[in-house]
Amino acid sequence: MKKYVVVMEKSIERFQFEVNDLINDGWELQGGVSHSNSPNGIIFLQSLIKVQ
Repeated sequence: MKKYVVVMEKSIERFQFEVNDLINDGWELQGGVSHSNSPNGIIFLQSLIKVQ
């Protein structure tokens, strides 16, 4: 079974922390980093998968 999650953060530091935390928990990156402009600034996104 595969699980899929998307990390979305406005702070690059918080984004890096969240992604690294998931990688250390066995999650794998699925594609590259994306970003999106919003009225409140840039949002960073990263999708990850975990096979169980």
